[in-house]
Amino acid sequence: MKHAKPPATDEANEPIHSATWEPDSEDNGADDGHVVEDPGGRVTLMLAVLSSHPGRSWHARDVARRLDVTNINSFRVQMSQWAHRGLIHKTGPATYALAC
Repeated sequence: MKHAKPPATDEANEPIHSATWEPDSEDNGADDGHVVEDPGGRVTLMLAVLSSHPGRSWHARDVARRLDVTNINSFRVQMSQWAHRGLIHKTGPATYALAC
C-alpha cells in the first residue's frame, strides 16, 4: 500500500487537520472483501502523526488529541483495528508505532 508523504512540522504537538493537508489518494483498502471507508482521511492523518517521529511509540490518546478527535475511546478501537490490518504496530496497551 502506498501512502502520501506526511507534511513537515516544526511543532511536535501541532494539530493536523484534514483542511490543512490533503492526501494524494484515499485509503479504501479492502478488508476481508469489503471496501473500508476512511471519512476525512483519518488513516492518512494518523499515519502522518506517527511518521512525524518514526521511532516513537504513540499513545492513542495523544494521536487523538493531535487530530482533534473528541471521542478518544472510539479512536482507540479504530487504532486497534488498523493494527490488526497491519497498517500500524501495537507496542503496548493503547500504544502504537509505524509498522516496519
